[in-house]
Amino acid sequence: MLQEGKEDSLQIPTKIRDQVYDEKNNIVTIAVVCCNPEKLRDKICCKGYGTIKSIEIC
Repeated sequence: MLQEGKEDSLQIPTKIRDQVYDEKNNIVTIAVVCCNPEKLRDKICCKGYGTIKSIEIC
């Protein structure tokens, strides 16, 4: 049984600092400030559902 509001507890606090779209190479670069970059990477991959080819954390 799922509890209502449980999705709210899964939110990752982030602040997007910069977004760059390179249409020629089909690349999106996003600079974010967050406490757990690996968890954010996993969440983006999950929501991307096969459209994301790679994510690099610097």
